[in-house]
Amino acid sequence: MNRKSLLKLAILFLIVNTVQAQSKRRQIYDSLLVGDKITPIVSSVMMPKGYTEIILSNSMFTTNSVYNSDGESLNLNNRITYLFNTLQVTYGASSSARFNVGLDVSYRTGRADSDPESSPWKVFGNSSEGLIEYERGLTSIGLRARYVPTRNRNFVIQNTFVVPFGSSDPDNEFLGDNRYAFNTQFLYTYLAGRKVFLFGQADVLYRFKDDRYESDFTIPINLYCSY
Repeated sequence: MNRKSLLKLAILFLIVNTVQAQSKRRQIYDSLLVGDKITPIVSSVMMPKGYTEIILSNSMFTTNSVYNSDGESLNLNNRITYLFNTLQVTYGASSSARFNVGLDVSYRTGRADSDPESSPWKVFGNSSEGLIEYERGLTSIGLRARYVPTRNRNFVIQNTFVVPFGSSDPDNEFLGDNRYAFNTQFLYTYLAGRKVFLFGQADVLYRFKDDRYESDFTIPINLYCSY
């Protein structure tokens, strides 16, 4: 066998082994295979060392009325709509896959219309009809740690320190409560079957005091059943 034949054989062997390695890597871990652990609010998937999870989350909030502290509904006589876009990047930092680090980047768009019955989809366009205010921009960056504190890998804790962009900018005030914040999330996934699972989430969100607001904390609790 000449040198050219040997070289071709070596290249073919390398390609076959690379394909097999990639296939094995996919079998060991692929975010598509554990996608049932991802909820609309947060991911509790732990990344093995060297793996990266990227999630782009989008949600829209619109209302023409609010509730006061007594639970009474108050008409705003206008419509306010917000579009939230969050890019989450999580990286596996430990060989045991028990500790991850991450970065969250938040971008918001806000629109207020004088007509309470106006379409919330106007937040996507540039219509000036009935427009009261319109702002958009990067609002915060979050430094995040995700870890498994016990032997039970279905129980995950996530801590995020949120740093606002231009918190004193009047334009950003319209886009939401832009304070420094620290959020602790307790996440638990219960697999009830191959396609059915329950996901529980309890947050302890602390917002720091600034020139406009006193410090405060909230404890939202969520429970999901997915098929």
